[in-house]
Amino acid sequence: MRTSLVLCATFLLLLWRLWNYLVPLQQLARILGSTWIALTLSYYLSRFVWTRLFVAEISGDGKAVLITGCDTGFGNRLAKRLSRCGFLVFAGCLKSDSDGANELRSIRNVKVLPLDVTKQNQVDDALVSVKQNIGNRGHFTNPMIVPYCMSKHAVVSMMDGLRMECHSSGVDFVIVEPSAYRTPIFETGSSPMDPVMREFRQQEPDAIATYTHQDVEDWMKALDKGFEVVMREDPEEGVTVMERAVRETFPDTVYRSPWGRDTPYVYFMTSFPRDITDFFSLLVRKIQFRMK
Repeated sequence: MRTSLVLCATFLLLLWRLWNYLVPLQQLARILGSTWIALTLSYYLSRFVWTRLFVAEISGDGKAVLITGCDTGFGNRLAKRLSRCGFLVFAGCLKSDSDGANELRSIRNVKVLPLDVTKQNQVDDALVSVKQNIGNRGHFTNPMIVPYCMSKHAVVSMMDGLRMECHSSGVDFVIVEPSAYRTPIFETGSSPMDPVMREFRQQEPDAIATYTHQDVEDWMKALDKGFEVVMREDPEEGVTVMERAVRETFPDTVYRSPWGRDTPYVYFMTSFPRDITDFFSLLVRKIQFRMK
């Protein structure tokens, strides 16, 4: 990786010095650059005009939404927000006697359901409860209604596939990708990386022979510091993004949080070659631990 990066830097410097003599490349760069700018501006301008002129928010009257994970965090906040908009909210909670569930139960148009999406019987019972209340009609949003162990990449891939497969049926599959927000999971005093360390300690020695305990702790500490840098303080911002996904008449395929401190980092890590992003991650890790 280091060799390829050195070669890349060498060729970059060489092209920079010879650029004035490479007329065909200059012309090609103008064409490609102009085309990219024109396409990008056209796309975002059309989205802006379309959203302002044609996209409206639907009323919640006569419509129902099923939300999972309503004990705390985004699920709890979204249930409250949509109930105020007039939706009949089915709030799935891991513990139906939790503080969050009891708080939601006091809201007139919120029905609390015991719902652990990893247990098929609870999923089936929730479906029966929904049908008993509204029959086979309704408008549903299901954030995180996939096995909790499924990675975000797998969820996005699954939603992309379902969206294309069900295009002709009139069913929308919308992905909501909120950034990292300071929700109760980060306010309990424990690090979000604690479960990772517990899982690591429970593995068979042969399975983790190539890792040292210190290596894992170092990476977890680096990730913790990264969380502190990009963490957003207002979870309601993320809930607003989710509300748009539920209520807009012409929903986008993907909704993301507005620009924040994490946006340049996410763009860099998803757009640049893996060699460069790997080098950057390792470099940041080394810098962090030299500053300890």
